[in-house]
Amino acid sequence: MVTREEATTVNMVDGKSVEELALDAESAIRDGLQTGDSVVIEGGLGGSVEILDAGHSWVYDVRNYQRSKVNNNMLRTQLTKLDTDVTSSHYGKRVFTTENLWNKGLMPAKGTFKCFLHKDAPERAKWDTMGYAVCPAGSLASPSNQESHAKRTHKAEWAAIETEKEQQRLDRRDQLDSLNLQALLRQQEAVVTAPAGVTQPTEETQAPEEPVAPWTASSGWCPKCEWTSGAPKAKSRSALYYAHKKKHA
Repeated sequence: MVTREEATTVNMVDGKSVEELALDAESAIRDGLQTGDSVVIEGGLGGSVEILDAGHSWVYDVRNYQRSKVNNNMLRTQLTKLDTDVTSSHYGKRVFTTENLWNKGLMPAKGTFKCFLHKDAPERAKWDTMGYAVCPAGSLASPSNQESHAKRTHKAEWAAIETEKEQQRLDRRDQLDSLNLQALLRQQEAVVTAPAGVTQPTEETQAPEEPVAPWTASSGWCPKCEWTSGAPKAKSRSALYYAHKKKHA
């Protein structure tokens, strides 16, 4: 087994990656190290791996210097992640390292977002009545950091608040459904109680006009007066019409 002194420095002589050396060193010296001790790995992309406990290590984001705890089973995967943001100056480069950037003076920028349990949070008075503890976190970088901090640090309180929000959302939906139903019932009632004989105006449908046949002597009627002929044959109607026409001469 590698001792504490022997493991202080492990050189990259066999071509292994930083994360593989870190995992090998952590596994071999697990019984010889205490929480907080470091294993220095020279010649690689990373610097030192800080052992938090038997199964976790610190990693640092090279873009914003944020530090996070990673399960050693996922350490290799975490260290192989590349920046996929094409607008980033780190695009295509490794995102995480095991080198302690804080020891080099590279500290994450302080944000202005407060934990929802902070003493100056807008709903602090409400949380006091519910017995929620005060959280000192007041320099979170973004709203997403606020949420991840709450989920990680205040699991029970966050779950209770999310449940309350969901219930409020359901209540608002029920109220809206009720208002819509009432409006529909009022419309139906107005139709039922409308005065007899009052109907909604409808557009009158015009019957298509039948084509009018052109007048001839055999038509059986006079275009100048009300004379008509009931003769069944066209020749007879024509003869009768010419006889009648002499009255208009």
